[in-house]
Amino acid sequence: MRAIADNIKTDVLKEQFIPDHLFLYLIKGEVSFFDGNESYTYRAGECCIAQKNHLIKFMMNRRINEFEPIMFCFDEAFLRQFQKKHQSKSVNTVSEPAIIKVDHADLIDSLSDR
Repeated sequence: MRAIADNIKTDVLKEQFIPDHLFLYLIKGEVSFFDGNESYTYRAGECCIAQKNHLIKFMMNRRINEFEPIMFCFDEAFLRQFQKKHQSKSVNTVSEPAIIKVDHADLIDSLSDR
């Protein structure tokens, strides 16, 4: 996903394999994803979780010159440690979407406070 921030003026869909779960919060800009089945568009102030082991295509909105994301990658070692510490159980689902919208929360908005 780091490739997203490298060239914000592209109008070509780029493919990216998601190796780890990723939390994405957009401070500025707009990005669209396509997972082969569904399209997702996120704008400034919105956030989502991209699930690992999915192949997605993404495109930046070329009419918006600014793109500023906050991204957190959650590797398997971190998630297993978190699961052990908080004694949570993993849930297997039959069909997982590649991108999951995260509802608005004041705590998330505080990520962009400087």
